[in-house]
Amino acid sequence: MKSLVLLSYAWLLILFPSCDAQAEDADITAAESVAIQWLAGIDAGEWGRCWDEASLLLQAQMDREHWVMVLSQSSDFLGQMEERSLATSRLANPPAEDPEGVYAVFRFLARHTRGTVKESLVLRLEGDSWRVVGYWLE
Repeated sequence: MKSLVLLSYAWLLILFPSCDAQAEDADITAAESVAIQWLAGIDAGEWGRCWDEASLLLQAQMDREHWVMVLSQSSDFLGQMEERSLATSRLANPPAEDPEGVYAVFRFLARHTRGTVKESLVLRLEGDSWRVVGYWLE
């Protein structure tokens, strides 16, 4: 009888994912939506607005003027965005030096008129809003 109860419980876990898994799915979906909208601003050359909407953690790393200059130079080098595809997405724990919280990490493959790059974007849940804390190209 005990084996039957354990087997039944195992099937319940398989058939009905935990609330935590469903919450993680909702978190990653919400973060992805913010990431895509934020990247649309980058593509449109709205670099200052993107900096304004980013987390204070990102803003503390680079002032607005320098941010705009770096992204302008990157845009000049790469050319127009042609296509972006999501390669990976996941929730992650912060590195030891970063504040506690829920983080989402996205990797995109971005094809521009003059080359293809890998984009990495990290968001942090701050209150009820996802905010960008890191963005870089490889």
